[in-house]
Amino acid sequence: MDHPLFSDSRVRHALTLSVNRPELLGLLNLPDALAITDGVFTGRQFRRGEWPEPVPYDPEQARALLAAAGWVDRDGDGVREKDGQPFRFSATVRQGNGIPELAVYVQEFFRQVGVHMEIQPVEAALSWDKLKTGDFEALFTVVQSGVSAQLRDFGPENRLGYYNPKAFAVIDSLQVTADPGEIDRLYLRLTEIFRAEMPVTRLIPWSTAWFVHRRVQGMSTPFRAEPDTYMEELWIEEDSN
Repeated sequence: MDHPLFSDSRVRHALTLSVNRPELLGLLNLPDALAITDGVFTGRQFRRGEWPEPVPYDPEQARALLAAAGWVDRDGDGVREKDGQPFRFSATVRQGNGIPELAVYVQEFFRQVGVHMEIQPVEAALSWDKLKTGDFEALFTVVQSGVSAQLRDFGPENRLGYYNPKAFAVIDSLQVTADPGEIDRLYLRLTEIFRAEMPVTRLIPWSTAWFVHRRVQGMSTPFRAEPDTYMEELWIEEDSN
């Protein structure tokens, strides 16, 4: 986030707005009910359906934000410029898990709003090394789910160049808070900060496939999709045969 191309929050919002993430879910044959989220949330909030709404797909607004930030295609070559610098950057792309294909997909949507992204494929181990050292302009990778991982990604020790004392103060409060209602409130506040700054663009949610006999009833995506977690809410349908 301290890179000259990405230091303006309007640019980061524009990049997120430019990618059609709901379409991406369909291309990957993932359930429509999977939640694309732009923010952070606890397991309790997720089970209540209280996750943050995603930033919509809106390429026109993306173009307007880029122009407002000073990025304009003055020479008509399809790439925006500012102060003589074209909006071109290299994205480190971790091999495997379908990530290179995701990068190609995103690359095309960026092109449509006047942003040129080169794809630099690397092995998974090198991808992690670059993330740890901050040696990248942009990075496609898999991030862990869970509360501790979400806080680590945006806390004082984060590796994205993200710096916000207000966010860090909220995270400090979360470390010493046990009251569930207060934790929910703090996560809502952290999401407000996240959505104002958009330090990352989440392309697809973490998902797991379960194979369950058709007699098992009560499962649903996304709330009760894990039988080992929601076993008390499931039941076995009698076999009519």
